[in-house]
Amino acid sequence: MCESKERILEDRARLLEAINPFRSLGLSIAIADDTHMLSLSADEAGRVSYSRSSENNYDDCKRVKTTIGRFIRRTLGWGKDKITDLDLKRLGAHIDAVCWGIASSDGIALVSGDAIIEAYRDRFGCQSCMTDDDADYTRIYAINPDKVRMLKYQIGDDCIRALVWTCDCGTIAIDRRYGGTSEGLRDVMAYANSQKWVDLKNTGRTLFVTLKNTRDVWPYMDTFRRGDFSVPGDCHDSDSVTVNNFLIGEAEFASQTGGCSLSSPRLACLRCHRDISGEGDSYSAEGHTNQWCERCFCDLFSYCDRCESCIPHDETRTVNTRYGEMVWCDDCADRHAFECNSCGVSFDWELVAHSDEDDDKYCSECFENEFSRCGHCDDYTRNADLHDGCCETCTIDCVFCNKVKINPDSFSCGNCKPVFRNIRTIGPRNQLRIPIIIGG
Repeated sequence: MCESKERILEDRARLLEAINPFRSLGLSIAIADDTHMLSLSADEAGRVSYSRSSENNYDDCKRVKTTIGRFIRRTLGWGKDKITDLDLKRLGAHIDAVCWGIASSDGIALVSGDAIIEAYRDRFGCQSCMTDDDADYTRIYAINPDKVRMLKYQIGDDCIRALVWTCDCGTIAIDRRYGGTSEGLRDVMAYANSQKWVDLKNTGRTLFVTLKNTRDVWPYMDTFRRGDFSVPGDCHDSDSVTVNNFLIGEAEFASQTGGCSLSSPRLACLRCHRDISGEGDSYSAEGHTNQWCERCFCDLFSYCDRCESCIPHDETRTVNTRYGEMVWCDDCADRHAFECNSCGVSFDWELVAHSDEDDDKYCSECFENEFSRCGHCDDYTRNADLHDGCCETCTIDCVFCNKVKINPDSFSCGNCKPVFRNIRTIGPRNQLRIPIIIGG
């Protein structure tokens, strides 16, 4: 019951948040009333659940599943004077998009192939340069159903269309929206966000889409307006064309009569898209074919202070040397530096202070803080491993209590010394020395 209550309350919060844009209709107040504890259905997408009695608010077996429209009409008793059929459909489509990430039959549909051409021909959404008879120019969309789809939104007379692209990197992006009201556009973007689509209008990312080429006609493209054919300079014999959203490439698809223009490709910075076609304006790194402007290049790349090679920032390490901190490439750091086992900082190999039997390496500061000489054999030992100033190898058990590790010169631990203070030993150093009691 506790798990059921927690889930119902979480789903209810999601539902109320989705309904919030419709607060002008008074729905938020009515549905926020916990009499029916309205929430999302636990096991059926696109539906809600409620209880007929507050005693059964959290009993899944007694909760009723229905649609949001039927709940408002039948359970709340709201007629068309309080909420129109159009607003009810819009509300249902919005909840489906935001809470379930599904396209409602009353709201959103995704089409591909020839259906895209027909949508242009029928002016779905609104009239534009590619509608009516010019719809035939959009054939490249129809022959690439794996890369291009059209989102169609319709609630009453509120119609919107937008191309949806599947980019070469796998990212799905929604293009410019045509037609519709502010409410409809809000619903479309709510659905796009629920699908984690990128909005081409606002993204700063560089995206590419490779399409099969029609070889004869091309549409006016909004965002993916430039690109390169598979055969450079030949739009008719190329099997494919790769378009992009930052307007570089030899081909431009900005004609309203089905053509494309070829020109010298405009060179743009891969990161900020600034024009870098001028002599000396572009920078590239070894092993990279891309070009950047000076500012972006400096933001992305560094030079190794040891071998002077150009490498991306994320392939560098800061290494402490006798000359101070320096930036080394990963290759130089792997071969000529070590990481202190204590502080984790990288140092030039020539600064290694100690490498113990476990091959752990230490910088001078950590070595001085963590190691001392054994008072018996004079070898360096970790402070934590010293007993009575001696290493583990040199220490012996207290000869009287046999419980405490001690310096072999002591023979007794601190607890035993007061008792056996009148003791002397015989025998040479580093050999067995026998304690004898002298006097009382």
